[in-house]
Amino acid sequence: MRHLQIFFLVFLFTFYSSGVSAKKCPELNFRLCPKKAICKRPLKLEGKKLEQLMNELKKTQLDLPWSVKSASDFTIETKTFESMRKLDKLFKKAMKNINKEMKKYSVTKKVSKKFTEASFKMSEKLAFDSWSGSKNSKKVMKEIKGVKKIRVRLSYRKSKGKKGTTKFYLYHLKKKSPKPRPVLIIMPPVYGISPFDIGMAIEYASFGFQVAVLELGGVKFVSPFNEISKLKESMAGVIGDTHRAIQYLKKHRDIDRDNIGIFGFSLGGLLSSMVYVLNDEIKALASAMGGANFPELFTNSEQAMAKLYRSFRMDKENLRTRMEYFKALERALPYEPISLAHRRKESHVYFVASFGDTLVPSKNQWDLTQAFDASCEKGNVRWEKDQHLIAIVKDLLKRDQLRTFFINKLMK
Repeated sequence: MRHLQIFFLVFLFTFYSSGVSAKKCPELNFRLCPKKAICKRPLKLEGKKLEQLMNELKKTQLDLPWSVKSASDFTIETKTFESMRKLDKLFKKAMKNINKEMKKYSVTKKVSKKFTEASFKMSEKLAFDSWSGSKNSKKVMKEIKGVKKIRVRLSYRKSKGKKGTTKFYLYHLKKKSPKPRPVLIIMPPVYGISPFDIGMAIEYASFGFQVAVLELGGVKFVSPFNEISKLKESMAGVIGDTHRAIQYLKKHRDIDRDNIGIFGFSLGGLLSSMVYVLNDEIKALASAMGGANFPELFTNSEQAMAKLYRSFRMDKENLRTRMEYFKALERALPYEPISLAHRRKESHVYFVASFGDTLVPSKNQWDLTQAFDASCEKGNVRWEKDQHLIAIVKDLLKRDQLRTFFINKLMK
């Protein structure tokens, strides 16, 4: 009944959980294309094509003037758990709407009945078992009370004259810092800002970070009613929103401009890696169960929203085969980490991936690690072995390496 509340509690509990003993690195090789999948490695983007892409991005997003629409105090304190209950209700309503929509299409009709159960039941059990008996609730509330939360809205005009809004939440310690704060940007997953993101924001704010959690629109971001050709604009908007958030922080907050990091899990991991290869102001990247090679990933994914989008768009855009769908995605998704990772002359990355995942296919998670020459052996990749959501929840209990990564890379 209280899935997200429990998620939030266990996430906060993990702030104080003990380290997990190291395991041997698994022997993995995803160079071969899985059966029935469509595979094609993107080419490196460089020279005039790269210059053209960057100029277009500057024109449509990065060079657009912006202004502060609002910056409201949303300090959480003891209202945190009340707000989580409200978020829980909104999430359940969204899930019902997704289920209702899925029943309209043959490709998702069979899975719609068990969609919510399959997505959350096991995770709820893991979360509840982990939290049960914890003695950390007082310490957790102390950390919450020490953190200030601000909701920021930036207004800008798109290249065609339409108004746009960049939305994000800032978390930082109420106590003033004697020196500029490092920055952590958090990208939310497909269903919008989650309790995991809020918990992580509170945790890193308590460490001394200025944390920005972007609001990207949740399910609307991957709505099946968005044409494939519009995906490029949506992705560029994420890149632009991140850029504007950083410019706001540089202008209005006392931040350490040389120490900015970005993190996301699931879709947030995909978007984080995309932004990282295109924004040189971001020093460090970490993601959990994210991936690369976007056209391939979205074509082969078994995630419910990806399947719904694929089925609906193939029908509406008269795409007869998955290969036609794949080629349409290739044209619409130019901001590819594999093609652009070479832009980062020196990369600071840490990845959590899973070799039992069909939602963000394990091959595409492996592709992302390879794009940055990262591996378990080098200590900047950790592998799980479960399906997507289970791997995400298990990762929450093993965050010591992630904390160490960001603190070592961004805190002086």
